[in-house]
Amino acid sequence: MTSVWADDEEVIFEQGIPESPLQIYNLLMAAFSEQGRVVVGFEIDGEDALQMESFPENFSKISAKSLKNEEVILRICNQSLEAMSQLGSELHAYQLNILSTAWTEVFKQMNSFTDKIKPFADLMDTIGPYASTYPSSWSQRFKEIADSQAESLNEILSSFEMGNPAGLSDELSSRFTPLVEQSMRFFTNTIIPDLEKQISMSA
Repeated sequence: MTSVWADDEEVIFEQGIPESPLQIYNLLMAAFSEQGRVVVGFEIDGEDALQMESFPENFSKISAKSLKNEEVILRICNQSLEAMSQLGSELHAYQLNILSTAWTEVFKQMNSFTDKIKPFADLMDTIGPYASTYPSSWSQRFKEIADSQAESLNEILSSFEMGNPAGLSDELSSRFTPLVEQSMRFFTNTIIPDLEKQISMSA
């Protein structure tokens, strides 16, 4: 006998349980979305189906777990800020070395540099859709930061492509590094407390 559970409650389907795990996944995704929730776990017979290349055709038990959108975004914010904890100081050190290091060496380190700033870029990309879909008191300020970050990244990329160490150093010191530091304070002092408040109010 098959069964489907969502957040520890058995799901009752009016037309009976669908045979396809993929169909069940899509139905649960839609239902959770209407509730402002996201699927964060989907097990088929005890196996993590989200890590599978494809769902099996048959099953005995499906268990799904969800979180509120705010809880997911809060997790992402906290994880990203942790990954970025040393980014400010690393950027300061990097920009000081640019003008005193041969450009060939700076260019060789481009991939290393992009790896360092990836958590910041990923954070902006991830929070953007949420801020647009669920406007809050900080949405406009976030958009301004995200737009400035995108413009700055384009300037950094252009400096690398044009072999312009002075331009790269100037962009990092005048805009990108201060923006990273301002953003981290903004997330810590405004966005995260607001998300925590929303979660506690809806608990």
